[in-house]
Amino acid sequence: AIERLFELTRFRPKVTERPDAIDVDSVSGEVKFCDISFRYRDDLPLVFNGVDLHIKAGETVALVGPSGGGKTMLVKLLLRLYDPLSGCILVDGHDIRSLRLESLLRNVAVVSQDIVSRRQPVSNHC
Repeated sequence: AIERLFELTRFRPKVTERPDAIDVDSVSGEVKFCDISFRYRDDLPLVFNGVDLHIKAGETVALVGPSGGGKTMLVKLLLRLYDPLSGCILVDGHDIRSLRLESLLRNVAVVSQDIVSRRQPVSNHC
């Protein structure tokens, strides 16, 4: 899990910033995925089709599901490492495609679950 997070930090976005992109100093944190569809390539099936998700400012959300279920892809879309095929992602009402990438990334934080895989007492990890 933590290795995937490190992969995200090394990944170069496959999107371009608009010339008229705006900078936001801070956000309250409301995030909306609106009718999102996505596929990696035209010859591959859709990963998401019509996904809607509303995360209110200050709300904690856990993305839970099987490996390959799209949890990391939702984060990659939010970080704008990819753009959706259709639909939009809003942060405080701003379409993230209208924001400067640096500004977006400065205002988004991701906490990954780190799975303990060593046989040790739980007390060793507190």
